[in-house]
Amino acid sequence: MKELNESQERFCKKVCGHILLVAGPGTGKTYSIARKIAYLIENGVDPSSIISITFTNRAASELKERINRYAKEKNSAVFVGTIHKLGLKLIKEYLGEEVHVIDRDHQLEILKDILKDERRARMELKKIQRIKNCMIFNEDGTIYEAYQKSLREKKLFDFEDLILFAGLFLENLEWKNRIEYVIVDEFQDLNRAQYDFISKLVRLHGSFLCAVGDADQSIYGFRGSDVKIFLDLLRDYPDCEIIRLTENYRCVKTIAEASYGLIRNNKMRLDNPIIAKREGSSPVKVVTLPHSSMTGDFIVKEIEKRIGGISHLRVINRREKKGGLSFSDFAVLFRTHHDGLSLKRSFEKSGIPYQIIGERLEENSSSLPRLIGYIKNTLREKDGESLGRLYPKEFFERCSFPIDLAPLVELAKRLFPLTPMDELVNELCLLDASDDFDPSSDSVTLTTIHRAKGLEFSCVFIVALDDGHIPLSSSGDIEEERRLLYVGMTRAKDELFLIHSQNRTPSPFLGELPPSAIERISPIMKKEKKMRLFNI
Repeated sequence: MKELNESQERFCKKVCGHILLVAGPGTGKTYSIARKIAYLIENGVDPSSIISITFTNRAASELKERINRYAKEKNSAVFVGTIHKLGLKLIKEYLGEEVHVIDRDHQLEILKDILKDERRARMELKKIQRIKNCMIFNEDGTIYEAYQKSLREKKLFDFEDLILFAGLFLENLEWKNRIEYVIVDEFQDLNRAQYDFISKLVRLHGSFLCAVGDADQSIYGFRGSDVKIFLDLLRDYPDCEIIRLTENYRCVKTIAEASYGLIRNNKMRLDNPIIAKREGSSPVKVVTLPHSSMTGDFIVKEIEKRIGGISHLRVINRREKKGGLSFSDFAVLFRTHHDGLSLKRSFEKSGIPYQIIGERLEENSSSLPRLIGYIKNTLREKDGESLGRLYPKEFFERCSFPIDLAPLVELAKRLFPLTPMDELVNELCLLDASDDFDPSSDSVTLTTIHRAKGLEFSCVFIVALDDGHIPLSSSGDIEEERRLLYVGMTRAKDELFLIHSQNRTPSPFLGELPPSAIERISPIMKKEKKMRLFNI
């Protein structure tokens, strides 16, 4: 087990009082949280009095694995999961019955029944999410009230209800024991309803709050998250101690310097420089291509150079060498889903294996509801009581399922290995597209920058760094766009490519990068050579 640095040790061993852990990218925050929980348990804290909230199911799985590594006993009683999972757990305890959670498609169907207009239903769904996330209940609520009435009549809860109703039920719950510690990861991405829920829980139990996050990585404003909550935490908790993690163990020095040079241009932040602990690096490459259509071919070539060929045998031999790379060491990040389409075509043509985060949940949006329906029907038609207590692996081995659902079945088994089947349906409804990442797959990862949050790769390509695209002209929040690029850049451990095209105006963010950390290159591609040959 690696040693804790001074800041990590202060965080882990502070057992009284509130903490704001400002954790820059690659500074070991997941490791720190796991070690803190292990330390608390080893020093006599009841594991069931610890709540640890993560942003995604994927992050929860990683944290559980690490806690099991560091705390060998009594760790299963610690709650580790998303805030929506916690809300679901508390609502079930309060009602004393099964709770039925609906996904976005089901929400849309309810609104379509009310409005008889699909386009308007989609607009109203976004409005309802905003009302609940930001707690703006004074807006015209006729449709909102009709929607909520329909949910209550059918005894259904949507995602946002899991937070709002859990908050309402908190004081009337019969608690078996006091919650001593509430540890919240990615605190900067909380929305107002989530923050109020956590604060109410902390006040009710006199808990110690451990808020972990980084204002520089707040990128979910479009979902209602508010970076001001993170920045104003000391106002609500004036005795909160600030501990900073600044030592970056992920990125080489040039990547850390370029990233910090970018983000320091934001005004809404707590200054928290990232100090690279890794020496020896090549500069960040700012690549200018003749045309955006050449991006995919350029990336494929660079990957092939580093892999040393794309045959299966060569890949195995390459991985056996010290310092060798596999396909899973590469990621291509983009701002919008549309950017991924042309890149996907380039990878299909090249034969390089790839995975697109979220594809299994989005490409065929009916797949997840079909899997949920299959599980419900199987439990109802067969011996549901005994099957409901099975874990996913054994359940799916016993019960046949449509072969085209196999990828989702594997996802369910990986994310929820110890969740009984009678609880799995609600867990599947709470899946986020970001959860659809397979770390064991030897393939290049293609994903939006948002979904790359929490991941790291040896070599990262960020595409379409053109003005109006990064930053996105429709965003309206230049600082969040800068934070988003910062998050993307800090996913890279060893090499980083920032790509834009000559036929478009470069992103203004490229001009904010420190010259000492970057190298500007303009490779000549095959298509351009042909154009020169024929004087085109």
